[in-house]
Amino acid sequence: MRTLLFLSGSSLRTSLNARLSLAAARFAETRFDGQINVLTVDLMEYDLPPIEPSAADDPSVAALTKLFDGADGFFVSADEYTGAFSTQFRLALNWLMLAKAAPHPVLSGKPTALVGAAPMGVGGMRGLPALKHLLQVAGMDVHMQQLRPDTSGGPVDGNGNLTASAENLMLEGALGRVAELLQATSQDQG
Repeated sequence: MRTLLFLSGSSLRTSLNARLSLAAARFAETRFDGQINVLTVDLMEYDLPPIEPSAADDPSVAALTKLFDGADGFFVSADEYTGAFSTQFRLALNWLMLAKAAPHPVLSGKPTALVGAAPMGVGGMRGLPALKHLLQVAGMDVHMQQLRPDTSGGPVDGNGNLTASAENLMLEGALGRVAELLQATSQDQG
């Protein structure tokens, strides 16, 4: 069974996109039960050092690398920080791009759903193209989607679950595509 790792690019645990990542993970656990193993990670739990050769053996870097190397695909829900992304996300990605797990780079070729949401307006749309480019430079197979707010106020309801419209949009969009790719590779090797 393939593993799909859900994470938020936000440094704020209460942000819309942090909540979106958790809600999407809960939805995927139910929707793909027995087909895809769902894991979540909070990048803020890792005390990552600045990029420098002497820090390459840092325990946080090693733990992060092991987790990402064990995943077959990713779901990234990304906030926008004035047209960019959080420093913690960038630092984690830099370490993962430098990491090598025998016999392959950690992120290379792995399908990735890149999803952004905003409570109003275009929100994360300005930052998503730059983040998509960075993830592609890391070798990831990126499938991007922006969830625009609907009349109910967003993709996550008051209970922390995806709204029905968000579920449908993601199944027809980035999450559905990544799940298809993971299931196809699981069947090819099964």
